[in-house]
Amino acid sequence: MVSQLPHDEYERNSSVQALKMGPRHSERQRSTHAGPGLWMPIIIVICVGVAGLLIKSTNFARTEINISIWLTQHQLPAVSAVAGAIATAFSSVVATIIAAITTVIIGIVNTIRRASHFLWVVFVSWGGTAILKPIVQRPRPNAELLHDPVSPQTGVLSYPSGHTAFATALFLAIALTLISHKHRRLALLLASIGIVVVAASRVYVGAHFMTDVTAGATASAASCWFATTVWTNYIRPHIEHQRAQATATERI
Repeated sequence: MVSQLPHDEYERNSSVQALKMGPRHSERQRSTHAGPGLWMPIIIVICVGVAGLLIKSTNFARTEINISIWLTQHQLPAVSAVAGAIATAFSSVVATIIAAITTVIIGIVNTIRRASHFLWVVFVSWGGTAILKPIVQRPRPNAELLHDPVSPQTGVLSYPSGHTAFATALFLAIALTLISHKHRRLALLLASIGIVVVAASRVYVGAHFMTDVTAGATASAASCWFATTVWTNYIRPHIEHQRAQATATERI
């Protein structure tokens, strides 16, 4: 599924295109294709933040906590073990390590540019969600109301869910930067399933409300759209143009 053809088709095709187009063509291409991918994600993230502030200012948490109470009263040992493992694997420290190791592996087995693309998408997608936490400052579900929660949390950084945001960033980055176009739809389907599993686990363990994980996935996906647009229309054309100029200079 991962596109790793000899001489890396990902690099080769883009270099050929860069040799054929000049800076003016690149400017026209950016203005034509960037469009909504620049401003729509920002609007979506802002809307997610506003929604969080509205939810925090109402008593909606009293309704949502009932879901968490019910889930903690009907826990299964096997499911709890999986949810606990997810809680550890997608925590901020471990998530950073996973992203770093994955980037290094991509750089070794593929190309540095592909690794940079992956890292860019992951951290822009993740970061676009992280900025909302200190702004909204929504309290976590009250652990005292829950029945033996697997992973109770305290504090006011519940909205949006960081675990869900990172899972969304990681899975979408893999699907969009490492998987060939032929298998892209399947990769996105699997990524969606993975995101739902992580999101559900965060509610199951009593660490988040349903709206927290929904916001995390939404804001992260929107930020991923923004990151992909910037890479495709600005960063990659610049890299290709610089490479084309270097190649032309070497031939003189």
